[in-house]
Amino acid sequence: MGRLNQRLSVLIMQFLLVEGTGRKWIPSLEITKNFMQNFERNKDVDGAERFLGILEKAVDELGSEVFESLIRIYAAAGRTSQMLRRRVKMENVELSDDCKKLLDKVCVD
Repeated sequence: MGRLNQRLSVLIMQFLLVEGTGRKWIPSLEITKNFMQNFERNKDVDGAERFLGILEKAVDELGSEVFESLIRIYAAAGRTSQMLRRRVKMENVELSDDCKKLLDKVCVD
């Protein structure tokens, strides 16, 4: 877990350095996937949410892959969210049928 926190810290620093210059820092899809896979493996909802908070400032849309991964992270951690369904709807994300079922379990009304 320490290595992941270190990598996240490096990404945060990269983002902050670019943010002050007016340029846009966009992590590659591979970096994003790797982080989300690590968060999923570690059942780290809070880390995933922090990462997505940074990512949302860098990209126009997170996309279905990222949201499906986030839903799996919530499910793996046994956590629920009242807001996750609303976020998916606001982002106009198309989820797979399996992920829609998982979202039903993760979201509490």
